[in-house]
Order: sequence, then C-alpha cells, then structure tokens
Amino acid sequence: MKNDERVNSLMPTAAHGRQTRPMILVAAAILGLLAWLGAYIPSLHAQAGDAGLAATLQTILAAHAPLPNEEQWIVADVRRHDDYAIASAYRSKARVSISSGGQIVLAYNDGERWQVRLAADDGYATLLAQIPGSLLNPGERAWVQGAGATVRAAGATALTGYSLPWPAGQRAHVTQNYAAHGTGQIDFWLLGDDVAAAKGGEIVYFIDSHTAHGCSIDFARYNNVVVIRHAAGEYTIYAHVAPGSVPAWIKDAYTARGVVPVTQGTRIARQGNTGYTCGGDGIHLHLSTTAAYNVWSAPDSQDEDGDGNRDELVQSAWGSPHQEVDFAEASYAALASWPFEILLTSQNEDRSCGLAETGGVALFSAAGCHGDTLALAEATALTNLPERGWNDRAVALAVTPGWSARVYEHIDGAGASRCIGATLPDLAGENFGDGATSMAGEISSLAVYRGSGCEPPPTIVEVVPAPDALSLAAGASHLVTVTLRTTSTLGVHFDTRSLRLATSPGTPLAGFAEERSFTDVALAANGKLEWGDELTVPVTAVASAWQQGFTTLLATLHYSGTDELGRSVTATATWPLDLAACGQAGEWNDDADHATPLTLNSPASGRLCPSGDRDLYAFDGSAGQAIWAAVEATPGTFDPTLSLYALDVLTPLITVDDSADSLNALLSYTLPATGPYVLAISAHEPALGDPTAPYTLTVSNGLLALPPCIAAGHNEPDDTPAQARTIPVDGTALTGGRHAPGDRDWFAFSAVSGVPYVIEIGGKAASQASLFAADTITPLATITATAGITAAGVMTWTAPATGTHFVEVGGDDAGCTA
Repeated sequence: MKNDERVNSLMPTAAHGRQTRPMILVAAAILGLLAWLGAYIPSLHAQAGDAGLAATLQTILAAHAPLPNEEQWIVADVRRHDDYAIASAYRSKARVSISSGGQIVLAYNDGERWQVRLAADDGYATLLAQIPGSLLNPGERAWVQGAGATVRAAGATALTGYSLPWPAGQRAHVTQNYAAHGTGQIDFWLLGDDVAAAKGGEIVYFIDSHTAHGCSIDFARYNNVVVIRHAAGEYTIYAHVAPGSVPAWIKDAYTARGVVPVTQGTRIARQGNTGYTCGGDGIHLHLSTTAAYNVWSAPDSQDEDGDGNRDELVQSAWGSPHQEVDFAEASYAALASWPFEILLTSQNEDRSCGLAETGGVALFSAAGCHGDTLALAEATALTNLPERGWNDRAVALAVTPGWSARVYEHIDGAGASRCIGATLPDLAGENFGDGATSMAGEISSLAVYRGSGCEPPPTIVEVVPAPDALSLAAGASHLVTVTLRTTSTLGVHFDTRSLRLATSPGTPLAGFAEERSFTDVALAANGKLEWGDELTVPVTAVASAWQQGFTTLLATLHYSGTDELGRSVTATATWPLDLAACGQAGEWNDDADHATPLTLNSPASGRLCPSGDRDLYAFDGSAGQAIWAAVEATPGTFDPTLSLYALDVLTPLITVDDSADSLNALLSYTLPATGPYVLAISAHEPALGDPTAPYTLTVSNGLLALPPCIAAGHNEPDDTPAQARTIPVDGTALTGGRHAPGDRDWFAFSAVSGVPYVIEIGGKAASQASLFAADTITPLATITATAGITAAGVMTWTAPATGTHFVEVGGDDAGCTA
C-alpha cells in the first residue's frame, strides 16, 4: 500500500480532569524532547479500510513483549509510509484502568507480515535509520534515537545526592520504570500533587502556561516543564506539570534574575497532564536526569489558544543525553525494574529554611523561606531594615538553633517587638505578642543574637598560663602569669580565686580541700589582660600526695566572676606540678622546715635523689613512748640509713643501718620527751642515690610485748597451713607457744598487691619466722628472734601480688615452760 496515514488510538481518551476511579497516569516516552527546531508536522488522516494496522501492531506487541500482571499494550498515533510505520505504545492494566508511559514502536512489513522493534530490542537503531523522512523529520529522528537508549548497568556512572521528587512522607507509584522508559527517564503517579526538587540547584528554565494534552507526538511541544541545574553537566527536568502550578515567588525571582536558587525539597510545581500524555486522565510526573537541556519552539499545530493561527510558535524544553542517578530511597538499579504495585515513600525534606553552617538569621520575601533573602550570619546590633532595602518585606524568618532575633514593628526598635528563637516559614499567622498586629511585611528593625532568649552568648574567657609547668624544686611558692582573653562584647569582673589540686583531670587529690580567696581582676570587652599571680602549694597537700604514691599533680587556679549582665563567668589556668624534683637543688623535704608530716602506722614512700640526698619526716611523740621505724629499700639498689632527731636536727638520738637479716634499716627507741621529732633517711653510700633508689618508711607507735608462758597445747592444732590461724593486718599481736622441739605454728593473712607489711616476732624462746606464698613451698623471706629480746625479729615486705600468704614460726628448742 503506497500511502501516508495516521490511525487513532483503539482506546478512547478520558475526559479532561481527574477520574474518580484508581488509575495510573503516565507520560509518553517522548518527554517533550522533540528537536525538530521549528519544523511543522502536518496533520495526517487514516484512509478508509486501513484502520486495522493499529490493532495488528497491538496483537504483534502482545506476543513480541509479553507484559506481566494482567497488563496489555495499547497502540496509538500510528503513522505509515509504504512498508514502514511508527506508533506510540503504552501499557494498560486490566480492571484498574491504569496506563503506562508511551514508547515509540518501529514497524516494517517483510512481505509476509509486520515486524516490530522496541527501544530495547536489537536492530532498533538499524531500523530507525531506514524509517522514511515522511514519518520522522530530522528533529524527531534525533529525539527517538536518544530516547531509545537502553538501560545501562547502574553503580559506577550513577550520580548521587538525590531524593524522590515529591514531599517527604508522601507516596507514589512507578508507572514506567527505567527499563521500560529508557536511561534516566521515569514516570511517577504521585498520590499527592506537589512536585519537589530532587536535589538542590537553580531553576534555569520553566514554563507552566500550556493546557493542551493528548496521546500524540504532536502534543510534546505543549509540555509544561521545570529545569533545574545542579552542577555543570547535571540537570533534572520535571515534565507535564499542571498549568499555573509554578509558585509565584519562583516566577518573580526568575523574571528578576533569570535563575532561581532552590534547595532540595523545595516545592516547584504540581503534577499534571500537559503535553504528550497517554492513558486515563494522563496526570503524572515525568522525571528526566540529563547532562544538558534545550529550549525549542514549534508551531501551534493544535491551536492551543484558539485564535485560529497555527503558525505562531509555542515553546517547551527537553534534555539529552540522559544519565543515571541514585535516590536516597532507592537506587537506579532498583528503580530499573520497580513494579507498579509497590509504593515508594519519599524522604525529601524541604530544606528551604536551612541556613549555612556558620549559623545566623535570614529574612525571606516569600513564604516558605523563598524569594529574596537577607542573611545575617553574625551577631548584629539593632539594625533598621529600610537601610538595607528591606522595610516591610519579610514574610518568612529562618533562625539557626541556638540563635535568636528580636524583631520590632518600627525602626530604631520602636513599637511592638518579639523575641524569635525558631524558624517561622510563614509570618502571616504570627503577631508581635499583642495578639493583633501581623508580623508579615511589618518588620522594620531587628537585632540578632548568637544565643537563645535574645541575649548575647555566654561570655567565654580563654586562658594561657605561663610557665608551662611547675616543680617543687623551686619551693612551695611560684610566680605565674595568667593571660586572659575574650571576644565577648561584654566586660568581665573576677572576684574569687581558688586553688585546686588533682591527681588527673577530673580527679581531685583526696583529702585536699579547695582553697578560696578574694581577687580583683577586670577584663574589658574584646579585651586581653596579663595577670600576675602567686601559686603556693601547701606542705600538707604535698605530703598527702606522696603518701598516696603520687609524684605529680595538676595545680589549677580557678577564677570566677560575672559579666556586665550579671551572668556567671569562669576561667581556669592549670599547670603540671612535679613533686619529686629529682636532680635539682633545694628539694622539698631536705630540711626540718619542709619535713614531710608523718602519720604513725601509715607507710610513706619516696626516693633519694639526687646523689647525697636525704629526706626528712616529722611526727609528734610523747615522753616514754616506744616507737619502731623501718626503711624498706627493696626493690631499690641502695643501703638505707635511718636517724632519729629532736626537732633541731643537730645530733641524732639514734642512727641505724643494717638489720639482722638485710640491708634495710630497723630502729626501735623510747622517746625521752613529748614534742616533735624528725626521722632522716639517707644512703649509706651517697653515690648510690639516684632515681632508682625508692623506699618505704613505716613508723609504729609501740613494740611487741613479750607474751607470758602459756599452757601446753594452747591454740593447737596449728601445725599445718590448712590449720593456720588468721593474723589481723591492723597491728594486733597473736600469741602462741612451741611446746616441744620441732613444733611449727602456722599463721595466714590476706595481702594486697603493692602494700608494704611489717612482720615481728619475739618471745622468751629463740624463734624463726618464714614468709610463704600460697603454695607454702619456698620461703619468700626469713627472720630470727633471740630469746628474751623484744621485737628481736622484724621483717618489712611489700606484697608482689594480692592473695593469701602464710607465716611459719618454729625453732630447734621448745618454747617457754615457766
């Protein structure tokens, strides 16, 4: 047959307006991408007797590309020239009356029957090149070639940062997925009508004045579209939007500037059925993601305005080439085969009222935080808006969390006012607190605060201490410099100063109470001050730290006061403090005035450093009081010497060196008078004094009293470790007796790792005591006691591990019998 013809759709089109029954409203595949560049396509009419070609192609399609879930192909707008034809094909679902987007079907007659090719078929491009120019002009041919690209593998080429193009929380059907529609082209039927920007960018083109629509390629020129540029080579095109649905603020801004910045989630239009749409009432959203876009003009072939002039030009836009994107809610790969039945829920939050990370306050000339913007990113004193060209223009207000703004009805802060601490996208329903005057378009002055409640932010004072560290080698008192600096607009007065000591950040030194005193330091607004101070470390605090095993502390001077608004302000300067001061002259406890206070029955630790050093400890004693003192140098490498002095530290009352069983010094003495005494520790060979010379000093306020003879068999049996009696570790003495040669008595106590212990034995009979670990196999230490000597055997020992330990007491002869 040698003719040209167009055959109408076999399905009747619905009346204008939304149908009440459920349906899918899908775009034709063309998306208004007709690049005919003004060429006019004459209207074609079917010849009698050949209207059956549409039905033939529809039957062939059903077998060529079977559809799932009770769907069927509908063929419309058939064009034929000799043995070639093109048509629009879209999908419809039985009983639900839904339609999917159209595709351009190519067909040819091989002499026996018609063959069809869809865009995804092999040979589609080859057949397209053979289609006569009478069926496709060059512009249409270029569009069909671009729109017919098959779906590529997703992933490496997919762009990111997108969200589904409708408001968060709302849902939509996919009426034509990427596999059916082509790369970067997808149709949605929104259950709500609003269309939102899928990604932030700027609107570079829009048109929403078209009303014509139909399932023919002729209607593509009437597509209403919005084009957003996100970056170079990255666009989204929203097609078929409803007439007049682009917001007025966008139109005003576009008229003024030619581009309109928008954030992700901004409402830009409503879905519609303008242009080339098929099935039902055609209402849906077509989204294209492309690397470029084109604005084109074509004759008004459908006489859209009804003026009878079909030669005047109408305008729309299309994009190419298409590219893949991943949405936050679903990847490109997932949407390539997404079924109609599964709804998609958007997470596309409107970010129009969001502010930059720098924070601040912004005014907008349109509701919803749109239109022109006046941003104030810093704390700002009272500002008159007429001076900034913004008198009575503010319709929306965005406030960064933690910031606030006081807005006034008149300039210079006059009239009614209100403190705003939250974003107000629409001021139309807000008032100045009087319940009457609307704030929309009525704000004439404001002040911005970098803090809540329309107050300046908390006053912060930076502190730089000098020197970097302190040492007791320099004595108890230290001259320090504290540099105070603030960027606050308010001055500060400090009136209280306190000294704090800590063993680590946040851990105060046990037993030390904060020392508070008055001070008078004034710091001007935006000021800097170098303040000289004196830090004095109390002797008792140093002694307490040493006795707790600390050789360093954190010393802090804490200043407190108020700013000009009466708000509390603090500043702290902290120094690391070295308590050991090894290797420097004038070490802390080298003379009687700085002797470390000593508590009887409480061990004290230290080290002799540098070479020739001696350490002094002071305690109070009573006349006739018997004391016992021991210096344990283990695991040190020196031989300690221990001397007892009166407070003048002139002549020692007694000096001891080695004990009977080790190099450790053991001293027992009865005090001659009531008053202060000093114990001095030094090295027998001073050259051995170095940082490896640690020691532990223990002083007891009494000696063991010799027990009386006790009856034979008393406290027996205690002859094995399993029968051992428990020794208290509070200094309480236990008595026993060896009533036959070779008798052994066992005692047990619980030791804590790192704690020093003193073990004494004495009695009327010579004895020997051995210390064992829990296995009671090999003695850890052994001491002996001569018969009849008080505290004749003394052992100082530091537990290497926590656990039960044993003491075995024995001897070759029997205990006392009288």
